[in-house]
Amino acid sequence: SPEHPLKRLVAAGYGAVWTLAPAFRAHEKGRKHAPEFRMLEWYRPGWDDWQLLDEVLALLDELTGWGTTHEVLGYRDAFRRFVGIDPVTVGSPELLALLGAQASVATLADGSCDRLVAFDLLLTERIEPNLGVGQWSVLTDYPIHVAAQAQLRADEDDQPVAARFEIYRDGVELANGYWELTDSAELAG
Repeated sequence: SPEHPLKRLVAAGYGAVWTLAPAFRAHEKGRKHAPEFRMLEWYRPGWDDWQLLDEVLALLDELTGWGTTHEVLGYRDAFRRFVGIDPVTVGSPELLALLGAQASVATLADGSCDRLVAFDLLLTERIEPNLGVGQWSVLTDYPIHVAAQAQLRADEDDQPVAARFEIYRDGVELANGYWELTDSAELAG
């Protein structure tokens, strides 16, 4: 992935940088993932996630002709709408019950629930297929454990969230972005 070399250029003060290059991710094989693909990656120092979102939607419109009409849906709201739970308050037993036959994937050796795995599975199986139907869907305000080097902010319930987004069309994530965390002390912690 070109991510880390580009981040080094940004950290060195080169300003906005980009690349369009092959990328390889062997661990992401599946129906919607190829181990090798071409990826456009760019950085806009000083831009927040909302500014970047507008630019990404404009680029997607230019590439597809599908316009920029979109819905914005917070991570918690997506779980409330499509799974019927609040990921902040749901108990582990209920979470495992929602997984049904797939619960073993998120069950640890001591019988407890690996909540991160459970949420990822529910996102993939129950939420993503409903995103981007007839328009772009923008999923925002991810939990801080998936901050991916993003700035943090508070959501409407004053919960800390990652200032990042993913853009979906017809159930497939096509783009993502975030407000770059540039505080070296916070990155090191």
